[in-house]
Amino acid sequence: MPAGAFAMVLGTFVMVITVATMLFTARLSHGDDPVEGRYQAARALPVAIGAFTVSSIVG
Repeated sequence: MPAGAFAMVLGTFVMVITVATMLFTARLSHGDDPVEGRYQAARALPVAIGAFTVSSIVG
């Protein structure tokens, strides 16, 4: 598998795991509120993508 394809798959995995984790933790702390879960995911996703991008460039 080429390195670019592997990085794209890994980036997609990071995004999916981030969204799933934030939806899960929002549900634990705020109950069954779908808006809060989406809000938490929307706040965490740029941070996760930024960290992945920086680590991909540096490493």
